[in-house]
Amino acid sequence: MQFMRRFPSALGALAAAGLLAGCATPIGIRTEDPRAVQRYLTRSALTDDKPSDFSQIELRRYDLLAVFEKEPDLALEKLHAAAKATDFPRNALFALAELSFLRAAQTKSQLGYASTVVYSYALLFPEKERAPLPDLDPRSRIAADLYNRALTSAFVRTRSGTIEPGRSGEFALPLGRVTLTVPLGTFQMNGSE
Repeated sequence: MQFMRRFPSALGALAAAGLLAGCATPIGIRTEDPRAVQRYLTRSALTDDKPSDFSQIELRRYDLLAVFEKEPDLALEKLHAAAKATDFPRNALFALAELSFLRAAQTKSQLGYASTVVYSYALLFPEKERAPLPDLDPRSRIAADLYNRALTSAFVRTRSGTIEPGRSGEFALPLGRVTLTVPLGTFQMNGSE
């Protein structure tokens, strides 16, 4: 009791410190290697066996994350149907492009790569009434890389590694049918193919 009379402010300060210590949040700051952070932030189907956070968020939005892990083809089909019902929003197009690429890489499916090309193209070059992705949106760079990588894997190649001139046909993709024509002479440069 004498202590309280002599040091009333010290006791109050001690009580306040005790209360504040009990209320402290578990949030803190720590430094990380900038390269590790960049790798994490730019992770996608191009650099990992898992989809980016953008695509995982979209799978969660349609309650398809667990489905994609167990039955990826069914999840892609359902995501396509859900996206179609809402006129293919940008977030869904990006997820469809990336997830199609990831699935095509797993199955070595040229049609899966062709689907990636179509979804990526629709995202990167929207119809006139749709706004494109903002220039600094990281999905723009990923979608462009998905498009380019999928394009090189989507078509039949000759033993020399080029796409067969004169190759044409109609291909059934999960999203519809695509007709492709590669005219003779398309890949000539300086008189050689």
